[in-house]
Formats: sequence, structure tokens, C-alpha cells
Amino acid sequence: MAEIASSTGEIKPVRLADGSQVTLDSASRAHIIFASGERRILLQGRARFDVAHDFARPFIVVAGGEEVVAHGTLFDVAIAGDRVAISLLRGLIEVREASVDSRTGRPSTRRLLTPGWRLVASRKDPLPPRRPVSAAETRWVSGLLSFENTPLVDVIAAANRYSVRQIRLVDDRSKSLRFTGTFQPTKPDDLAAMLAATFRLRLSTNPSGNLLLSSADMPIVVPRK
Repeated sequence: MAEIASSTGEIKPVRLADGSQVTLDSASRAHIIFASGERRILLQGRARFDVAHDFARPFIVVAGGEEVVAHGTLFDVAIAGDRVAISLLRGLIEVREASVDSRTGRPSTRRLLTPGWRLVASRKDPLPPRRPVSAAETRWVSGLLSFENTPLVDVIAAANRYSVRQIRLVDDRSKSLRFTGTFQPTKPDDLAAMLAATFRLRLSTNPSGNLLLSSADMPIVVPRK
């Protein structure tokens, strides 16, 4: 079993032995298990898979409680907490639960995805309704993050994966804000300054070097972390 990994802030393309290409997002990892009957990837984090055609050996990505089965396709898989987001850009994939039915020995639920569609599965909802893929959700491979009317707390959580220096929202009023835009996540100082200007927030730094965003009328209390 081989392993590939990316460091914090790195987007890492890797060519596999079968000709497929895996592009790892920041702080991601993939265990590669190639056998005579299948090509299996165990994913942590996020990656894009450009799969070489080999109908004798399906390409299977295991992420959380989901498996994505492909032959020659282009798709993204991202794990965030107990959620697994799967977006298909080209070809055809089968999404199924990684666990199997004890009676049949086969996955209990499965679904086919066609290009331009996405689903976000979780433990409570292993095969939810699909929805269209937006351009914002596929831009990360270029080193940019894009969001459309997304809670600011989720935007910052995504950006923090790319830097040791973290951005923190330190009051509940700021957490209700929503963001639309595109930015380079590896520059946290620039991002924090942009968010402060956009939402008229106060920007400060704590002793650990993290960047703090708070409402302008909030009393200044600097957390240690």
C-alpha cells in the first residue's frame, strides 16, 4: 500500500501507476491499494480524481461511510466532519455506502451520478438528493476558494485548512453573516483584512498570532488562542 499526502496550504497533483491523476487539497492524504481486480483509494481530506480507463479494474474511492466507483471519470470528493461531498465533472460514477447489508453482502443503498451533479452524504442521510454542481465548488484546484451566499463561519473554516495561522470569529453576531466571493486562502492576513473591510468588523491579533474578527461595537477581549 502506497501513501501520498499534501502539507498545509499545498495543492498537490500526483500521477498514479495506472495513469490516473490525483490532486490533493491542503492537508489531505490518500492510501493507494492497487490489485488485479480493483484500484482502491482511502481518502482523508479532499481530492480530485482524473481516472484512467480500465474496465477490468474499477477505481474505488472510500471516503467516510461512502464509496465512489468509477472507470474513466473526473470527480471531486471532500470529507468535512461526518459529511462527504461528491461532485461529478465528467463520465459516470456510482455512489454507495461503504458498509454492506449482512443478508446480501452488497451495499444497502447506491446511486448513479451524471456530469454536473453533486451530493453531500452523511451518517444520517447516506444518499441524499442530488443537486447541480456550481463553478464555485470546483475552483479549489486553481488555488482559489469561491463561495455563494455561504455562512461566514463556514467560509473561515474552509480557509483555515490552508494556513497554520488561523482566523477566528469571536462573537455570535459575526457568525450570522454570509459571504459571496473568491479569495486565495493561503494568505490569511489579506483575507482577514478583506473580511473586516467588507463586513465592518474589528480585526485584532491574539498572543498566539491568530487573527480575530469581531463586531466593531463589541468590547475588546483578546482570547489566548
